[in-house]
Amino acid sequence: MAVVALLFSCSKDNVTSETETTADLTQMTPSKSLAQSSDGVYVGVFGHHSNQDLHGKILINANNDGNYSAQIDLLNGEQLTFKGSQLNQGNIHFSGKRGSFDFNALDFTAPEVKNVFIDNEDEAYMVVQKETTRGGGWIIFGTYDETGNEANFFGNYDMLGNGIIEPGSCVGSGPFQYINLTVISHNGLNNPKIDSNPEVSLTNCGTNISCEPFALIEDTDFDGMGDSVYAYTQTENFNGATATWNLFYYFGDYADTDCGFGAVSGNWSWNGKTGPVFVTPPPPSPITNTVNRTNTNRGLFQN
Repeated sequence: MAVVALLFSCSKDNVTSETETTADLTQMTPSKSLAQSSDGVYVGVFGHHSNQDLHGKILINANNDGNYSAQIDLLNGEQLTFKGSQLNQGNIHFSGKRGSFDFNALDFTAPEVKNVFIDNEDEAYMVVQKETTRGGGWIIFGTYDETGNEANFFGNYDMLGNGIIEPGSCVGSGPFQYINLTVISHNGLNNPKIDSNPEVSLTNCGTNISCEPFALIEDTDFDGMGDSVYAYTQTENFNGATATWNLFYYFGDYADTDCGFGAVSGNWSWNGKTGPVFVTPPPPSPITNTVNRTNTNRGLFQN
């Protein structure tokens, strides 16, 4: 599944003061007839590099049902809704009571969101992918900060599944999706880091789990939503140094790199720093088709 891209804003659009009346997009099924069209349903993550309250799931209805609408389900329980108007082919301007953004899906395999302006904040970002009739990508929402320097060193660390539901793996028993995208923001850096190539190899899974790289979101309780995450031996280049991280979170419990439960967190290391990786539930919210969890990673970007 092609995924893509993102964006932040430098402009501040005027926004409507009207109350929006849009249908709950978490209940919308993508139209099969629009599978190869820029029209349809898009889903992804929304965030801001310095305002952690602006963090959640974005859903976009691009003429899937004859209308243009969008909603952001924030992790703090708030919901923002938008109405859209088509500017020209593939370009839609969305505006609502709390902000606006521009969406372009002329190439539906690489949708773009720009000019994001929410709650008087610019430089917000959205990373979206098109949903298919197979289902949307499950999402693990994350945040991180540096121990002892939380006020200055923080950001979002989100993971998106590829939308393809697989049967139970050798890691767990429930259906799962491979993680195909991580989106990482950092305080003071306007452009999030996107990793579209998580490391996955299940050849020896279960025999030497501490050495086996894999990245999965599993539906542990079979309710149609991802709720557990297995991400071992993941590496990525951040700011000139290699970051590694390991996270095994299952039904509220953490495991260490030898698959022994009782750990207090996952772990990361970067440029001489190390720290924990956490998954914790967010407060109650209107989000229904996403993972009700928050992954917290500490310390990837700067000295």
